[in-house]
Amino acid sequence: MQVWENLKNYFYRRFLRNKTAYAAISRVPTNYDRARNIGIIIDAGDENHRAAVIKYAEALRKDGKNVDIRGFANVATPVDNFPFKTWNTKQLSWSGQLSEEAGGQFWNTQYDYLLNLNPTPCQALETVAALSRAHLRVGAYHAELTDFYDVMVDLNGGNDVQNLIGQIDFYIKKINKNA
Repeated sequence: MQVWENLKNYFYRRFLRNKTAYAAISRVPTNYDRARNIGIIIDAGDENHRAAVIKYAEALRKDGKNVDIRGFANVATPVDNFPFKTWNTKQLSWSGQLSEEAGGQFWNTQYDYLLNLNPTPCQALETVAALSRAHLRVGAYHAELTDFYDVMVDLNGGNDVQNLIGQIDFYIKKINKNA
């Protein structure tokens, strides 16, 4: 079984390297006050994560931001009862990346910030972050994912979504503050 997982990971990483190698994506960090469009990706399967992210998105909207949330649910059937669109396992390739058909519209949108509010690695969400045309991609620190983000927050081995949201919110409000 380990050989199969290694093979899947090899082809997953190869796919991402090939897709990102020739992408001319302009990374232009903007300050929080000027940011208008924020994309958020989450693990939609965790009820606590959903509630925390929805609350955070409401706070961002009160600050005048347009917020687009997308989630990944690790289920085979589409989920329609969330207040945001979701992806599911039927939209993944055999090696674990989200298909262009499913995620392309989202990752091709030029958000000011793309926030991955999932504290643990998830290949479907990593695909979105790696291919995103967002001006600034922000997520939790994981040594193997440093190529997928422009800013990473170290959670010291924890996986508390509230802590991640708090730290990301703090740092995006500090980036380029005087610009």
